[in-house]
Parts: sequence; structure tokens; C-alpha cells
Amino acid sequence: MALRIAFFYACGQFSGTISGLLAFAISFLDGVGGLAGWRWVFILEGIPAILCGIYTLFFLPNYPGSKSNFLTDRETQVLLDDLPKTQPDLEAKTRNPAQVKALLRDPTFVTFTLIWVCHAIGGWGIATVLPTVIYQLGLTDSAVSQLMTMPAYAFGCCYLVTIGWLIHTKRLISWAAAIGLEVIACICYIVLITVREPVVKYVFVTLALACSISIYPIIWPERIRAASGTMATGLAIGITNAAAQLQGIVGPRVYLSKYGPTYKVSFAASIGLLAGAIVGIAVTWWLVAKRDRCQGQEEVIGGEDSSVGSDAVKA
Repeated sequence: MALRIAFFYACGQFSGTISGLLAFAISFLDGVGGLAGWRWVFILEGIPAILCGIYTLFFLPNYPGSKSNFLTDRETQVLLDDLPKTQPDLEAKTRNPAQVKALLRDPTFVTFTLIWVCHAIGGWGIATVLPTVIYQLGLTDSAVSQLMTMPAYAFGCCYLVTIGWLIHTKRLISWAAAIGLEVIACICYIVLITVREPVVKYVFVTLALACSISIYPIIWPERIRAASGTMATGLAIGITNAAAQLQGIVGPRVYLSKYGPTYKVSFAASIGLLAGAIVGIAVTWWLVAKRDRCQGQEEVIGGEDSSVGSDAVKA
């Protein structure tokens, strides 16, 4: 799942590459048709999203078991058989208060939320003002700074898919990879605080952004697996995603222009927040591993009991 979600996220983040080019191009439409440039951004970038939303509503199946035109019956059954037992079911109740109580009592609910909040603000904060940061590095003018975001996002997409593939091929453990990425991001921010060379800063801003892009996709499979049941999984995904949206509220406050052009205060704040994310990842890893060990022991005991019962029947 890590590779698939990584690719899915990479496609979304690739929009950062395209949006930089679009923002540069749309800047020349300012005043055309009596509309300001920012209005053209909403129109031209909004139309494809609306059309895709309509198509998805009517043509994308709700579940692997739903009837679809692009899967055979055998392919559908293979998908259903491959799903973990804890995953949502097409026939399951959509409202189950017991699942909600179990989710809220689960200690990983708090730790996963801590990861998403700390990383959203500390890691993703820089993405919200990336063109401004690049501009204030003194490398180029404000219009071309939009284009300078393209290599950063393109590198981030390749970086993310590569890590997803390494996890998929069992060369990396998702938890260890997440901690490693957060540590690399912290090192990038330390370098950004200490160096003055614009080109060096641009390189490390790009690397920090790539690390930020990569964390959520490789942790999402574990977040989904930690929830059990249709309603619990949906609620867990919704709450966790909502926590991540704090980056759009608080992130720009961390990177206020008054902290530029060095942004030392902003980078220091990001380091502190990422340290909190590292603690959250480590604790969650321990909790999930402990739960997996307990479940494994229960399955072994259950298997032994079943074997004993079968021998008794034979006797």
C-alpha cells in the first residue's frame, strides 16, 4: 500500500510543479476580460477539478466489490481476498458507536494526530510560502520565483515514489523511513539557519520540502491499518486529515515576511515541531508493534486451541 499511496500523493504534489508554471503564465492574463489575474487562477484551475469530480461521482466504484467496467469478476475477488480483516466492508454498518468509542480510547489516536499536527506545521509550513521564500533568497524576481518552485516539487515527487518503492520491496521499514526523513528535514533547517549562500539555501529548501512531501504517504498505510471497522476507519482518516489542515492556518504565521529573508525564527520553530513529530512517530511505532505482537500471540493460542479440540474430536 505504501507504494500506491506514495504514487497517489506524488500525482497530487506534481500539481505543485504545474501550478508554478500556471501561476507564471496566468500572471500575463491580469486585466483580460476585465478580470484580475487571481480570478483567472480560480477559473482555469477550478474547471478541471470540477469535471473530474463529476466523472468520479458517476463512474468510480465505491468499493472493490462494487460493479465496475474495468475489473473482471476474478480480479474483483482477488482484490477482496487481499484486503486486511480490519478494513471497511461494503456490507458493514455505516454508523457504529462502538467503533467510535474504541477509536477514541485507542492511544494511537492521540499519537497519530500529534504526528499529523506537528509535521503539518513544522514540515509543510514552508510549502505555503515557497515562492516567497525563494524570492527572498535573492535568486530571482517574483514572477520567475514561481517557476523556481517547479524543480523543488518535481524532485519531491521522485523522492517520494523512490521511498515508496523501497518500502514496497522491503528495503525500508515505513516507521524508520519516516523518522529518518524528519531527521534529514531538521538537518536541512539547521543548515538554512547557519548558511548565507542563496544557491545552498535553495538546495536545502528543496530537500526539506521533499522530506515533508514524503512523510504522510508512507505513514498512511499504518494509520489505516491501526483503525478497525468501516466507521472507525472513515472517522480516523477524516480527523487525521483535518489535523493536517492546520498547516494552512498556522504555517503561514510561522513564515511571516517579517522573519525573512533569513527566516531563522521560522526554521527554528520548524525544527521544534519536527522533533515533536519524531517523538510521535517513535511512540506510535512502539504502540502498533506491541498491538501486533499481542494479536499474533492470540492467533497462535487460538490456533493451538483449535488443534487440541480437533485432536479431542478424533480421539
